[in-house]
Amino acid sequence: MINNRKINNLYEWLYLSQFCVRTHGFPYEWLEKLQFNKTYDFVNKLIEMKEITSDLQNQAKEIFEDELNTKRRTLWEIASQDIFMDAILTSSPVFLNTIETYLKNKEDMLSGYRNNPICKTERKIVTYLQRFCSKNDTNSFFGPTFWGSIDSNLDKHLSLKFGDKDTSQRFISYEYWAINKIVQCINQDKDIKVFLNPKTKSSVISRFFSCFIF
Repeated sequence: MINNRKINNLYEWLYLSQFCVRTHGFPYEWLEKLQFNKTYDFVNKLIEMKEITSDLQNQAKEIFEDELNTKRRTLWEIASQDIFMDAILTSSPVFLNTIETYLKNKEDMLSGYRNNPICKTERKIVTYLQRFCSKNDTNSFFGPTFWGSIDSNLDKHLSLKFGDKDTSQRFISYEYWAINKIVQCINQDKDIKVFLNPKTKSSVISRFFSCFIF
């Protein structure tokens, strides 16, 4: 939506005529599996009670801890999937190393052990899952899939038009850290370096590539 004009000290909001349609790529059900439904239902019952005894408090704690262990197992299984690891690699290579260490310590998770670093890692994994499964943006792991326009003069709710080709043009843009890693590998292999001589485009800011040696 866009802020169009000011009327009586209030702005009128109008819909943009163009829009993009994007698939999340990750099932939203992954987030639903992490919901603490039992804890939520029990806490709501406690809120309605006039008096909360220590027994009820202990019962609530037991329900939460039991559900927490179950959800931690579910989270570990989701984080260990290749598609999630690939998305983390393109989003945060540094955090990928943290996840790999986290996945190696499955015994800690099964035993219920949860120190502060593990807690932070699990919370961050959930944050990325929220982004991958539900955030509707156009610059992410999957990006936009279709473009469309709004036409109030159409005599039907939806009109689909496809071009002659499924894909008219395709571009691949590597991030700085990926290019840096490729160049490091080339520089370390003298046999390959003889045949490869990467060059940067003039439009690329030179300071980004000041550490490269070709």
